[in-house]
Amino acid sequence: MASRLRRGEVALGLGPLTVGDRLRLSGEIIGRRYWKREDHDRHLSVNFGPIPEAVNLSSTHKEHRNRLFGSLTAAAPVGERSEAALTYSRADIFDQDPHIYSRLYQGILNLEKARITGIHQVELAHKHQFRPGLDWQGHLGGAFFSDHNRRLTAYQGLYWKALNQPRMQLEFNPHVYLAAYRQRQEAYFSPGHYLAMGLGLNFHRQFFRLPTLILQGTAQAVAQHGDWGPALHGLAALEWEPAHNFFFNPYIFYFREWVDNYRLLSVGVSFRYAF
Repeated sequence: MASRLRRGEVALGLGPLTVGDRLRLSGEIIGRRYWKREDHDRHLSVNFGPIPEAVNLSSTHKEHRNRLFGSLTAAAPVGERSEAALTYSRADIFDQDPHIYSRLYQGILNLEKARITGIHQVELAHKHQFRPGLDWQGHLGGAFFSDHNRRLTAYQGLYWKALNQPRMQLEFNPHVYLAAYRQRQEAYFSPGHYLAMGLGLNFHRQFFRLPTLILQGTAQAVAQHGDWGPALHGLAALEWEPAHNFFFNPYIFYFREWVDNYRLLSVGVSFRYAF
C-alpha cells in the first residue's frame, strides 16, 4: 500500500493592533485543502486449469477535504521589562508549529494510519529582558486533539545576542523543552514524555542588494523511552524581497535524533506579502 498526501493553503495575518494603551491583538486565518490518495496493490493467484493465473485486485481511494484554521494572540506588558501573551490556535497534526520543538516539526510516523486530526491549543508565554541583548522566554501550553489525545508542552530559554549590528546578528539560545502526551498513537509522534535540552545558534547576514542569509543550528541531549541520546538540527534559508513587501524564502531543514534513529530532511519555498 502506498499513501500520498498533498496540502495547499492560503494564510491571512493581521496585527498587531493596539487596543487602549497596553493590549495588542494579532491573528491569522488559514484556509487549507487536502488531497490524500491510497493505492492498494493486491494480486491473487487463481487456478482455472493446469496453469495458475494472476488476478489484479488493485484499488485506489481518494479523499479531499477543506479545513479552516487560525490563531489569535493577546499580548500586554506586565512590567517595565516584561510581557505576557495568551494564544489560542486551531491547527492539525500536519502543521509545522514554531512553538513546538524541532522533533515535532513533522511528527507523522505512519501516513497510512494518519488522519486529518485537528488540534485546539492554548499557550501562555512570558518574556523578560534582563538587559539589552539578553532575554528570557517561557512557554506553557496545552493541546486537545480531535482523536481525544492530550499534550502538555513547557519551554524555558535564554536569548543572548552576541552580535547585534544593523546587517548582521548572532544569537545563542540555551534552552530546555518538555512534551508529554496522554496517549501514544501509531500515526504521529506522541511519546509519554520527551525532554530536550541544549544550545541553539541563530545567524543573520544581510548583503547589500542581495538576499539575507539565515543559518540556524541546535545541539541537544534528548531523553525518550527512558534513554538519552544526542540530537542535531540545522536550517539554511534565504530571505529575498524582489518587490516591495513581497518576500521569497527558499530553505532546507535537516534534523537527526539518535535515540530512536529519526531523521528528517525538508526542502521548500515560501512566499509572503506584507500589507
